[in-house]
Amino acid sequence: MAFTPDGNTLATGGNDFTIRLRETRPAQVTTRICDSAHPRITKAQWAQHFPAVGFTPPCPTT
Repeated sequence: MAFTPDGNTLATGGNDFTIRLRETRPAQVTTRICDSAHPRITKAQWAQHFPAVGFTPPCPTT
């Protein structure tokens, strides 16, 4: 495991000899996760799981 000199990417290696490059900047990580998160959480699901918190889903709708 090692970071690139700018600290924006983490390189990891596994027992399967695969090397993966992982983005470390929060905005880019959030975008990647939100792009693959389907379906989005609905207002009803939010209310069920987070009843004391106003509806502010982490991924914007597109």
